[in-house]
Amino acid sequence: MQEKTLKKDLVQQMNPPKFEKLEDMADLTYLNEAAVLYNLRSRYCSGYIYVSHLPHHAFTPCVVAAYKCPRTLEMKLKRN
Repeated sequence: MQEKTLKKDLVQQMNPPKFEKLEDMADLTYLNEAAVLYNLRSRYCSGYIYVSHLPHHAFTPCVVAAYKCPRTLEMKLKRN
């Protein structure tokens, strides 16, 4: 890995570790593009990829399965 020196005004602030994988990104201390992308990536890598404005209980196993395999759900809906 190569070390780079950057000017202070080109670098964005980083959130404390307690905000890692945060569900509601509006709660981030520093809400910037880099922070949002980092949070989304860390959530995705950990399997926390489903985000919604709905309460958590709205994600029944059936709904989660539909998101994991949308073509299967599409085919089931066409049959009905």
